Amino acid sequence: MRYLLLFFLICNQSFSNEIGTWKNYYSYNGAKKVFYQNYLTFCVTNNGLFSYNDNNELFLYNKLNFTSDYGIDNLAFGSNKIIISYENSNIDIIEDNLTTSITDIKNLEIAGKRINNLTVIDNELFVSASYGISKINLIKKEISDTYYLYKNGESLEIKDVKKIDNYYLAATNNGVFKAEQNSLLNDPNNWNQIDTNSNVIKIANGSKIIFLYENESEVNYKVSEDLSNISSVLISANGLNDITYSDNKFLFVYENSVISSINGIDTLDVYNENSRLVKFKSACYDDQNNIWIADSINGLIKITNGSIESTILPNGPSSNNVFDLNFSNSKLFMSHGGHSNYSVNNLNYQGVSVLENNSWANYSSQFLGNSRDVVSSTTNGDYEYFASWYDGVSEILNKNLSNKFGYNNTNGILDTTYYSNNRIQISDLKFDNYGNLWGLNSQVQKPLFVKTPQNEWYSYSLNLAIEGLYFDEILIDNTGQKWGIIAKGSGKGLFVYDDNNTIDNQYDDQYKLITTSVGQGALPNNNVNCITKDRNGEIWVGTYEGICVFNNPSLVFSGYNFDAQQILITEGDYGQYLLSTESVKCIAVDGGNRKWIGTLGAGLYLLSSDGTEEIQHFTSENSPLPSNNIIDIAINSKIGEVFIGTDKGLLSYTSDATVGENSQSNLKIFPNPVRQSYNGLITIDKLYTNANIKITDMNFNLIYEGFANGGRATWNGRDIDGNKVPTGVYLIFTSDDMGDEKISGKILIIK
Repeated sequence: MRYLLLFFLICNQSFSNEIGTWKNYYSYNGAKKVFYQNYLTFCVTNNGLFSYNDNNELFLYNKLNFTSDYGIDNLAFGSNKIIISYENSNIDIIEDNLTTSITDIKNLEIAGKRINNLTVIDNELFVSASYGISKINLIKKEISDTYYLYKNGESLEIKDVKKIDNYYLAATNNGVFKAEQNSLLNDPNNWNQIDTNSNVIKIANGSKIIFLYENESEVNYKVSEDLSNISSVLISANGLNDITYSDNKFLFVYENSVISSINGIDTLDVYNENSRLVKFKSACYDDQNNIWIADSINGLIKITNGSIESTILPNGPSSNNVFDLNFSNSKLFMSHGGHSNYSVNNLNYQGVSVLENNSWANYSSQFLGNSRDVVSSTTNGDYEYFASWYDGVSEILNKNLSNKFGYNNTNGILDTTYYSNNRIQISDLKFDNYGNLWGLNSQVQKPLFVKTPQNEWYSYSLNLAIEGLYFDEILIDNTGQKWGIIAKGSGKGLFVYDDNNTIDNQYDDQYKLITTSVGQGALPNNNVNCITKDRNGEIWVGTYEGICVFNNPSLVFSGYNFDAQQILITEGDYGQYLLSTESVKCIAVDGGNRKWIGTLGAGLYLLSSDGTEEIQHFTSENSPLPSNNIIDIAINSKIGEVFIGTDKGLLSYTSDATVGENSQSNLKIFPNPVRQSYNGLITIDKLYTNANIKITDMNFNLIYEGFANGGRATWNGRDIDGNKVPTGVYLIFTSDDMGDEKISGKILIIK
């Protein structure tokens, strides 16, 4: 038996530098359903859908192309149609590369509403739902009827619908019902019960009729010859996840085995997997007698002649759980977390997913020295460090574990929580300018700690009661002061600690607690989610009630006023504080010193450098964002890629800002030449920070003038009057650090 594991880059996703480009970085682990249709194998995962063909071509379906929503749950096929239902009961019909969304069921105000299954019969889609059956005309793409079934006056939940002979069958939570094909289906009296066993979750129809039952942990099925002879024999099948029928054979799908049968009783063939951990969820045959298995651990598996031929898994992170994002050393580190409101560990073994050169790798819990609940990361040169909310600090060098720091090898500096002798709750790690690694440890006497480049460890007290003393992020300002979020109880604001640049001498240290009180920081709310330093050294703080800014963080211990300022936004005759009604979860600063603001519930904002102008506001309704809950943001400032972590996964957006250059040599212009078919923005990179640029024709007539966002400027290919410029060569003038203008580049426009 051979294992060929195929990882695929996303073949239908652009990797260009075009401004405004979105990319998704979802995990396609967790395969749960598989279908074969028109020479394509379709795999539904916990967070998406992909198809695969015999030419090793992979296609991902998402909001960047065909799907209108997130959380794909069911799949069906009509004539040249792909039909998708979602966890929120939305339905998409994809036909001729166009998508029609049917939102009627999604918009129904029914508690606990969900779609259980989709069945195409002729040109009609039967939707098995928690409230009954909805029938959709696939030609008109609209709901044509809805049927409700009852037993003893109680409405029945429909799990599956099939048409067998001249009858419609409905599997319900209280037995199987049938109705004659030509009867009035919206009359509940025309549905007669033919099987009384409860919670029928599926009907598999082939050479025999099989009903699959699931009641709590007990799974059974029964095999019947036909509708006139329903069997009374229940066959116990605990561990059975699915029964499918394809290529004139039944497939019984168990956790680690797939059994084929012609008649549902006699075994034709068995495939067992005992050499690795698997969780088979679904299976089907293709037209070459290969078996395709949806494995929730390993992906899509192809079985040929009783052996694994390949395992197909789209390239992506190991999980869609985003707890923390960090971009450094040309890598994106996606920590999967975590804890639930600090007090409860998630016991998450997914570790960290790492994106480098468009390829993902996973630092598993085992790889990190058995570290669970990894909540943050940082780097220094070739060294990578990871904070665990349970197991201390892991150190990686050259993609190998070089050290695991805990209580014993730090002289007790990484102390265990007061109630446990083995739990070390590290919340965050940051390096200062001298290569010292600083971090925060919760529920200990001395929560602030540091590791020097010489591997000397020190810790510092804040004189706070340790029970429930939880911390979140740490930040080091331009003067070397350490800022930290105190997440104790309902939130206790921030602390600022000054070690006076004498790490080994605590007698000259000072610290201050930052709260909502005037003169003590004037936070808008003591519940703080995030702290970020911008390119001017100002400290931006996100709270449960918006944002505040410490314009002069060096004044904290000066005796002068250092209170944070909220940003006042005026709308007409009225003014209000910036995002004061939103819980600001994360703040990131791009190369132009603009602020990307992630909220819980209101999506993603891009603000001007001072926060007074809203440049963009992305939501799940107007963008490919899968959710309006933004967990974290990280930015690759060299190319302007903004990584956005939501509670449903990761994606990115190419912005019009990069970090500025210290010396300006060869500009990078994209695209160049600009052909007639191109309608996007022309990007000019590798400029001085916020450089002034001018674009002229070959006769030095001014066509455009503007400023860079950090090191990137854009031009829409139009003149100062808004007209598209004709074919020709256009000159780019920029100002050097002395203010002198020079020709820095040329753009060829072809119309």
